[in-house]
Amino acid sequence: MPWSPKFAPKFVPRYAGPTVVERLIAGLCYVTFGMVGLIYLIVTGKKNQSNYLQFNFLQSILLGLLGIVLSYSISAIANLLGGTVGLINSGAANVVTSPFALLGAGIKALSFILMLYGAIWAFLGKEAEIPFISKLVRRQMR
Repeated sequence: MPWSPKFAPKFVPRYAGPTVVERLIAGLCYVTFGMVGLIYLIVTGKKNQSNYLQFNFLQSILLGLLGIVLSYSISAIANLLGGTVGLINSGAANVVTSPFALLGAGIKALSFILMLYGAIWAFLGKEAEIPFISKLVRRQMR
């Protein structure tokens, strides 16, 4: 018989990509700065999580922390310079602080856009490549 189990072709299952739950958790990690991923790991108790979920979890935390630290740093510098200049001339304090306020708003907007970008790619089942951040995350995962 030409089609016996002995001569049947062997099919090797391929990696189908992340599951729907992993996609959802990874996408929500970006929205909540990684808190959903942390809760998921605590509830499931998985010690070995997929590389996909681990990458998105770490990248969302790093993006959130970087955005917060940069935003607060620029705000602190603006307040320090504004207060110092305000001692000399109160009208000039606004002139000094307004570029820093604009820069802070730009960083917050960029952080929001990067979070949205990462979430969309995570919902699609892919890893978002953010030039500096992704390299740090991959280095940490080794």
